[in-house]
Amino acid sequence: MTDYSVHEPLDGSAAIATVSSRVGTAGCFVTVGSDKPCILSSAHVLAAIPSDKTVFQPPGADGSRAVAKLWDFYGPDPARKDNVLDAAIAVLCDTKYDPRIGALAPPRGFNPNVVANQRVWIHGAGSGRRRSGRIQVVGEPKTVIYDDGSSAGFQGLVRCECYSQAGDSGAAVLDAAGYVVGVHLCGTEDYSWFCRISMVLARWPKIQLITSN
Repeated sequence: MTDYSVHEPLDGSAAIATVSSRVGTAGCFVTVGSDKPCILSSAHVLAAIPSDKTVFQPPGADGSRAVAKLWDFYGPDPARKDNVLDAAIAVLCDTKYDPRIGALAPPRGFNPNVVANQRVWIHGAGSGRRRSGRIQVVGEPKTVIYDDGSSAGFQGLVRCECYSQAGDSGAAVLDAAGYVVGVHLCGTEDYSWFCRISMVLARWPKIQLITSN
């Protein structure tokens, strides 16, 4: 069940959404060419309608408040079958934050290298706790069908044993050493998929992970 509680300070496991998006997960905190702290999450969470820029936590619940504003996103093109990324960045408002993910330690850095049989984990708003699974396929093509009925074709996704539930979109995917390897994209009862952090680094070369504050 999705955790709709107020996370004060905001952390990476918090439930977030815009007025026009489904609930997702804050993910992790970054900077991009400045000292302004930002959220790195999914485009279909932060930019479902790009003009709807305000991000709320918790979404649609008592105590909801604006925590960030959409800055940039790289959303999939429905006309293409070779999308590689569904990610967005939102600049925090005057919001207290903690780089930890739930009660767990902050991520240690980015790791663009993933291999089959590697164990990864998330702590998403939907799951409400740490959940893990092993990587099964690196570089899998997949057509993703979103909650609004739209779809997009992807290449290069990482398929894992199921580690996710609804509401986990945008969660940071970490390896056993605590390094971010991806951004959670979608899942079924059997599998979970994420976009590789290497695609995020290619899109925003100046991105830096916040590991303390």
